[in-house]
Amino acid sequence: MNQANLSRHRAGGFTILELLVVIALIGIVSTIGYPALMNTLRRAQVTGAAKDVANAIRVARLEAIKRSRPVGAQAQIDSNEVHVFEDLDGNGVLDAGEQFNTFPLRAAIQFWAPDEAPGGSGVVVGFNETLPDGSEDATKGWVLFASDGSANETGAFRIGDGHGNHFEIRVDPRASARVTILKWDPVETEFEVQGEGGESWEFY
Repeated sequence: MNQANLSRHRAGGFTILELLVVIALIGIVSTIGYPALMNTLRRAQVTGAAKDVANAIRVARLEAIKRSRPVGAQAQIDSNEVHVFEDLDGNGVLDAGEQFNTFPLRAAIQFWAPDEAPGGSGVVVGFNETLPDGSEDATKGWVLFASDGSANETGAFRIGDGHGNHFEIRVDPRASARVTILKWDPVETEFEVQGEGGESWEFY
């Protein structure tokens, strides 16, 4: 009778040894899983930000076609935003009084090129050295789309997350203004599209 009571009592709970084993397993899983979880979250954040920038550029192109007038996409380095603006006076730059839509970068993402400080000279590449009137613009930072959907320059915006993950959002060629997302490969020291050379992007 006593043995039966003891069996029923033990079946209803855990021994100290069993609890310690469970706690140890939770600790091991947490130690192994936490870095992987953080890597996944960082990857989702920075790839999402790259897609956001690409979307802003595509919106500018579609608006240019729809409105039959030039529309630009400009990187606002200080505020970490992309402004899409209608170029009402046709001078190729965002002027006071011209309306724009704001596409902010995600939290912890900045305009950031590899091997530079955030906001450095390499965050905008190729955009925009030549204005529609043929003069040079040293400020750069924007691309302008014509009513036929073509871009006035090829080039790219670059973003990063502070963990070594950098993306380039490129417009090329001018005629079709195709938008391509590339990721920085620190080993090859170049930006690559997903799957280039048979390899997937690596994140840090």
